[in-house]
Amino acid sequence: MKTKIFSFDAETDGLRGMQIAIGAIVENVQTGKRDTFCARVKSAPKNQWVLENVWPKLENSKMAVFDNNADLLQAFSEFYMSNKDGAHVIYHMGVPVEAKLMQDMYELGFIGEFDGPYPAIDLSGMLLMAGEDPTSVDSYITKHNLPVPSVGETHHPLYDAETALVVFKHLMKF
Repeated sequence: MKTKIFSFDAETDGLRGMQIAIGAIVENVQTGKRDTFCARVKSAPKNQWVLENVWPKLENSKMAVFDNNADLLQAFSEFYMSNKDGAHVIYHMGVPVEAKLMQDMYELGFIGEFDGPYPAIDLSGMLLMAGEDPTSVDSYITKHNLPVPSVGETHHPLYDAETALVVFKHLMKF
């Protein structure tokens, strides 16, 4: 049994656009010790929906700020590579956004061909198998009276990573 959970989320400039923010939490399930990554790019997105609905949640949030997407991906890939071993790597509804993040890190040479999550665990399938709405971790948290993340709200990458972590732990009975 793996001893860590690595939960991550990305926000992008449009559904298939470049990553504008990434959040991740790595938790040791035995000790509860956590490490986090939370960062964004400096420039505002071009996609109007993202500019109105996501960017306001990011621009005044405490997180590292990088000049460009490549610097953001390099920093995240270093965090990912140093924490992925021995971890369940999870996300919620990871196609196309989180899957593209992994592909982009590979194409930039930041991770190798076999460094992607193996297996990548998408909570949407777990929720469906549990008879729950596969599209919403927030409704699952509310329904089961689970702790709500203390950082941000939906579309803040650290909030989204933490909601996925809370739901995964509940479903797996950690």
